[in-house]
Amino acid sequence: MRDPRIFGPGADAHLRRFLERAFRLESVVSISVDRGEGRAVVRPARETTDHDRFLKSLSAALRAEHGPALALPRGVRESEFTVHRHGLLLSTCQVTIDRPGWLRFRHPALRRDRVLAREFEKYVASSPGVVRTALDARVGALTVRYRPAEVAASRLIRLAEEALDSPAWWDRTVPAPSRTSFTLANTNLVLGAAVDLAVSALAPVSALMLVGGNLRTFGLAWRQVRERNIGLPVLYTAIVGGTLVSGQFLASALMSWSFKFWNDRLRQDLSAERRRSLSETLPLPRLARLAVGDGEVLSPPERLRAGDQVLVGPGELVPTDGRVIQGSGVVDEQALRGLAGASRIRRGDVLLAGSRVLHGSLRLEVAGGADRTRASQIGRALLAATSHDAGASSPTRKTEAFAERAVAPTFAMAGVGLLAGDLATAAAILRPDYATGPGVALPLETVRDATACARIGVIVRSPDAFERVARADAVVIDDSPALRARGLEVVDVQSRLPESLLLRYAASAFRHMADERTEALLDACRTRRCHVLDLPAAAFDRGVTVVHDGRSVMVRGLDEGPTATGPLVVEIDGAAVGVVTFGPSPRPKAARAIERLRERPGVAVVLLSDRPEAEVGRTAASLGISTFLGGRTDVDKAAFLRDLHARGARTAFFGDGRLRGEPAAAADVAVSTSGEIDREGDPAEVVLMQPRLDLFADLCDIAGSHAERARTAQRLVILPNALCVVGALFFGATALAVVIVSNLSTLGLYQRSSGALHSAAGRERPRRRLVASPIGT
Repeated sequence: MRDPRIFGPGADAHLRRFLERAFRLESVVSISVDRGEGRAVVRPARETTDHDRFLKSLSAALRAEHGPALALPRGVRESEFTVHRHGLLLSTCQVTIDRPGWLRFRHPALRRDRVLAREFEKYVASSPGVVRTALDARVGALTVRYRPAEVAASRLIRLAEEALDSPAWWDRTVPAPSRTSFTLANTNLVLGAAVDLAVSALAPVSALMLVGGNLRTFGLAWRQVRERNIGLPVLYTAIVGGTLVSGQFLASALMSWSFKFWNDRLRQDLSAERRRSLSETLPLPRLARLAVGDGEVLSPPERLRAGDQVLVGPGELVPTDGRVIQGSGVVDEQALRGLAGASRIRRGDVLLAGSRVLHGSLRLEVAGGADRTRASQIGRALLAATSHDAGASSPTRKTEAFAERAVAPTFAMAGVGLLAGDLATAAAILRPDYATGPGVALPLETVRDATACARIGVIVRSPDAFERVARADAVVIDDSPALRARGLEVVDVQSRLPESLLLRYAASAFRHMADERTEALLDACRTRRCHVLDLPAAAFDRGVTVVHDGRSVMVRGLDEGPTATGPLVVEIDGAAVGVVTFGPSPRPKAARAIERLRERPGVAVVLLSDRPEAEVGRTAASLGISTFLGGRTDVDKAAFLRDLHARGARTAFFGDGRLRGEPAAAADVAVSTSGEIDREGDPAEVVLMQPRLDLFADLCDIAGSHAERARTAQRLVILPNALCVVGALFFGATALAVVIVSNLSTLGLYQRSSGALHSAAGRERPRRRLVASPIGT
């Protein structure tokens, strides 16, 4: 059945009434609903052979105002669902086996989300009365052996619905867009084909539909003409006029259909990629283990309230922000705090939603609602960064501005075509599409790069931030204690092994921790040009353990104090083989990042400070910065940035945007080190979760790559369209051929960007910069 009024979005009351009445008919075993399509599929029992009789019975049940109604499951709120009948029970679970003490059911969530499936199986296995469970994730089925005297099968089914029917957090935050109706576009395409190929008498109908579908374009064109501007609306109006005169309705219909198709494809893909990006960068569990008395129950994270206590074990995700009140362990929270590895957590520490517990069991006290977590703030920023302003006649305003630069040359070449050929030649020259290809590619590229930044703790809040950072040729750094902080270096190695081999083992294992000693070990390996092994961590109990060539290598602290700068002990198969001792480094930690910034061609680095000039000079010398100014207030810093801009420089400000709001607002782009994501009081387009200059250098690398890919997309769209113009002038290429070639060009750009977004390289989590020139052993 198809009827958007009953099965479409927003028709909740009509849909519930339909389901309640349809299931009054006992021969109805299931109903599947797709709200996006406005469609329902009603399945009768297998023994139903008289379909005409079934349809009459169903019609009568739907017309009946009164009658018994079975309770509907909560899953009917979703955009797609299937309700199954199991006796007097309606459920989104499909029960395949129901015998005393033995229950087997299927649910689509168990097949889609294997992490959720494992969590749910573990919870069901710990429920009272359950003897044993078996999960088959391939088909999304769970088999439960239970004691009927202690728990009923209906209770287990309702338990499954409660846990599985609630959508994931990011699915609710970024709902799928409504489907675009192509009825009018398809009709126009069929009419255009009929007029051009068979029935020319339908030309007036096709012309009327063409004009009616472009009334908005005519209004925009009239406004541009009054403003003495020639843009895409004027071009498209000329194309419509040429179509009406030449009678080439199929080309225009195909062009209009293509615009609609690519805009709809972008909406659908952008929504899906945002959800994928958020769920991979900031994974949140579907269920939280809420502590109740001496036991626990599963609860969706959005139902947790301040003061609740939740339990998190090894391999599990933290469901909400909270404070550790019991236990200790190791947690990975790189994207949430901008750390370069895992951290050790103790009682009293704050954990953030989306962190993953690598070792230990923790009890947390919930700090607040799910919408107030840092993960939610980062998610909102990521959505803002991937929301490009739509152009009046193209997917994005930026690509529309690029395409409008080709409008005047296109009109000029069409004039040449009209003089050298005929109206058909001129109409073909007007057809190349320079906007849609880059307009589809750019948002997908932005999702890719914003995701890569978020994974390392760089939160981009504006869609044009990458372009601004890439264009910056003057980096103005605000002085701060973090900029002057000195790291550690290896000062002594006591080893029963060759020194380089011991450092190699120590760095390969300890690189999994967010610790200053990690950078010291990696620096020591760079200096000695020894290769660091890319080994996964096997355990985090007493230290960090990796396995290499069948040997267990553990690195642990010899005397772990609050500063975690003491010596590290390296053990192989339980026997200590060496000790690495650390001391303060003579250079600030930011010096290497300054080197990376200065290596960028045409980029100048300036240090501004409110400290005395002499002190600032010493800091600048230690960092490797040749240009510096001391004794400057925020007003002076903002004036300096405005003066650079007046001289033609494009400035990037690096500093705390909340404390230095005036200079941050005066720069072309500001990168804030405040760590606060919400925009209030911080004008910066980018926020770093840690005040580390190397994160800014990573941002510059990503922004440079983003700008280069955008330029490549523009070059790739120009070539085929230019060939179309040549083909129309010299080889008689028709308007229809030009439209087809333009769409093939758009398809190529779309596949290029979409493929890079889905590739393993595009989604690989950024790793440390391990060694400058690694060599083998």
